Amino acid sequence: MEGTQSGEFVTRVEDVIAPVDDWRVCSKDELVGSLWYLVYGYNEELDSGGEWSGVTFSQRDLLTLMISKRVHDGVPQVVFITGRSPMDCMRMFQRRWFEGSLNWVRDKFR
Repeated sequence: MEGTQSGEFVTRVEDVIAPVDDWRVCSKDELVGSLWYLVYGYNEELDSGGEWSGVTFSQRDLLTLMISKRVHDGVPQVVFITGRSPMDCMRMFQRRWFEGSLNWVRDKFR
C-alpha cells in the first residue's frame, strides 16, 4: 500500500535523523512511524479514498491502546492497536499500513 510520496517522506525523515545516535527516549522506528502518522498519514488516507477523523489513546498499566478513526466510502471505521506507548502504537500503525494488514472495522458509535 506504500505510495511513492509516502516512501519519499519516510526516506527524507530517515536521512534527517541519521546523525542521531542516542535512542534512549524512543527508537528510530518509533520516531519515523510517529512522524509519518502525524504528518503524512492523513495524506495517505485521502489518497486511498478516505478521510481521517481522529485518534484516541488510552493508557492502562504498561500498555497503550490507540484507536484510529476514519471514514472510508462513507462508512465510519476504527482500527485498534495496542503497544508499549503512543509512539509504539503509531510505529505499528505505519508498518501495518505499508503491509496492508490494518484490520479496519465499522465504528459502532458513529
